[in-house]
Amino acid sequence: MIEDSLDIVERTFRSFCDELMASYGNIDFTLKKDHSQVTYLDRKIETTLRKKLSGFSELGFEGEETGVFGSRDTYWLIDPIDGTVPFIRGLPYCTNMAALIDNNQVIASIIYDFVHDAMYVARKDHGAYKNGHPISVSSRSLDNSYLAIESPKFAEIRNLLGNDRIKCVTPFSTAGHGFIMTAEGKIEGRLQYQGFGKKYDYAPGALLVKEAGGKIIPLGEKEYGAESLNFAAVAPTVGVRVVSIYDQLVSLHEKNNHEPLQGHV
Repeated sequence: MIEDSLDIVERTFRSFCDELMASYGNIDFTLKKDHSQVTYLDRKIETTLRKKLSGFSELGFEGEETGVFGSRDTYWLIDPIDGTVPFIRGLPYCTNMAALIDNNQVIASIIYDFVHDAMYVARKDHGAYKNGHPISVSSRSLDNSYLAIESPKFAEIRNLLGNDRIKCVTPFSTAGHGFIMTAEGKIEGRLQYQGFGKKYDYAPGALLVKEAGGKIIPLGEKEYGAESLNFAAVAPTVGVRVVSIYDQLVSLHEKNNHEPLQGHV
């Protein structure tokens, strides 16, 4: 079931490559209720996948554009175009993403960089691959590390990591693109805390980084799950330092504001 449905998702994503590239930087859009931009291809890809996966009666489906169908125990979670705005503008930071969730754990994921025809696939306990070749996270030292941070507390986190000379950057690219850069060792991690994404933005990349040898460090939660929105996906060298960031943020906030940090558990 896992392999068969994974193959369907992979083949479906690849089948849209030509159509996506024909519209790359040259496509109309409409606004959703939350005022975010969406194209007909976002909906077409998601609807096509839902129909093709409907033959697996034991698997549910959840997509950014069309919502929830079927089982909530085991289901495919889909972001048909992660980075719709870059896609509309013709910027190379857009991907197709999917994660297979089983009891709140990500057990398989796909991120397809259709601009470069690069397919990233991970299965729990089976490693991470780019176009069939194994990939791994970086082993660079802390003082030679780059960490993308999606958080309104960017300045505080950057200051806390400054003594280790970690280069903290605000991610110009989207979540999916940041995760694939981390998984293949181009940067040392991506941290999201009180960010702007939903679970479909983060779940596929978390498994990819973990299976590439990275660490998933929950921020403000006891453990990571597919619903988690606050965590760091990082190379082990950076993980050693990032693991204490949340407690430091709490202490800093309470010192400056004399009240608990929102969301602190």
